[in-house]
Amino acid sequence: MGSVALYLIHAFAVSAHFFMHTDWLEYAVQRIQPSEAMHNRLPRMLRGFYQAFAGVITLNEEHQTLLTSSEFELPAESVIRSAHWPAKAFTQAEAIPETSSRPLRVIYTGRLSPEKGVRDLHKVWAHVKEAIPEAELVLAGTGPIADELKQKLPDARFTGWLSREELI
Repeated sequence: MGSVALYLIHAFAVSAHFFMHTDWLEYAVQRIQPSEAMHNRLPRMLRGFYQAFAGVITLNEEHQTLLTSSEFELPAESVIRSAHWPAKAFTQAEAIPETSSRPLRVIYTGRLSPEKGVRDLHKVWAHVKEAIPEAELVLAGTGPIADELKQKLPDARFTGWLSREELI
């Protein structure tokens, strides 16, 4: 989709933002195991790609920092961190009477990997617990940084992968 967006930018003289969902450098190292020469070229290629857009929307602080570093040189004002919103099916659980008397329960669902932004969760959760000490955190998912998160969030409940019905 990124290459299509670049074509449209040039063909119709419009601006567009790129949504960075994956750290392509990390992905390349894990999936294609590039040669050293290719590994050295990838950041330059990606920098040119990202700089062609009016801005880049990232999932987490780590990507935001990377893109504004000297490696990618994107202006800070053009790198925006996204906000995430729950699907409508999950917000309907608030209407179930037996949940109304429970403490606040925050549920993260997804892969436990750096590109999802979950490394920032412990910072956010500290603020939540300060404001609502009885709040509960549940992480539903698996991934490469599960053990790291268990250390940073010792009071959280880790369920592993759950079906949509189990989540609701």
